[in-house]
Amino acid sequence: MAISFIEYILTVLFSVFVIASIIALVYSFYSTALRIEIREELKQLAVQTGDQIVKLYEIAKLSKATPSNYSSVLISEIDLKLPTDVSKRNYQLLLVSASPVWSSISTFYVNSKNATVIEETGGAKIIVQTIQSPIITVEQDIPNIDVAVMGVSKNGKDSKLRYYRYNINGNIYDTIVLGNSTMLITISSVS
Repeated sequence: MAISFIEYILTVLFSVFVIASIIALVYSFYSTALRIEIREELKQLAVQTGDQIVKLYEIAKLSKATPSNYSSVLISEIDLKLPTDVSKRNYQLLLVSASPVWSSISTFYVNSKNATVIEETGGAKIIVQTIQSPIITVEQDIPNIDVAVMGVSKNGKDSKLRYYRYNINGNIYDTIVLGNSTMLITISSVS
């Protein structure tokens, strides 16, 4: 009778182990599939946003509008029509301009002489990331855009891209803004 009780306990423990293993395997598969789905949706949002930025840029570059001193002009506007969630997760989309901070400095020697090269990255970057678990971030570069980009959209709200041209003390600047922004910022140098 003691042997049969021990066999029963071992059978129950083995069954619990098998069930726990199956649950862990299913959860792992679900988690991996969810991460892949979220990453693909974020990539799609980044590419869609990049395409619209390039479209807005091309339209605005043809404009000859010149704002008066210390004023701005809205050149063009596009609504991105972003979704309210990504795989039932909250997300945010950020636009970031290339700045001197993104420069990389390489030092190497040619014929025993020191040569330093400073490579500046141009363009802009789109960063799309989930705000809820799992936190996944996708970045998309937009090279060769010579205007500043800035702004953020959370969960598809304030998803209009606007192209502004502004004049500060006779200097004309162009900026692409995502969402509602009350201030335009440009980094000119880093010390």
